[in-house]
Amino acid sequence: MRKFVPQLRKENIEANQSILDLLAEYAAKKQATKAQISLSWMLRKYPNVVPIPGSRNQERILENLGGWNVILTDDEFQRLDDTLNRLPVHGYRGFEEYEGGTMADWWKRKLG
Repeated sequence: MRKFVPQLRKENIEANQSILDLLAEYAAKKQATKAQISLSWMLRKYPNVVPIPGSRNQERILENLGGWNVILTDDEFQRLDDTLNRLPVHGYRGFEEYEGGTMADWWKRKLG
């Protein structure tokens, strides 16, 4: 299945390494996983959205639930959010193809 998901193609994972490195930096500081940092950021940024990370592995599901317990300070959240908004994102997401851009605009539909 992963070979059909554009953001999980090898070249896109390699191109998005700076995002993974940033998450790893925060994960080390918070004694959390990158997924937990990502979920903590998402829960804070989008309080009206319920993230549903998929997994067939019970251990990963329980690990992801731990993201609820990761608290980002105001400063940590702002620095993480600002940095993510500046980083380019490779591999389109969703139904419409959109390549490039940043976390701030990855959801925008490709025009033209």
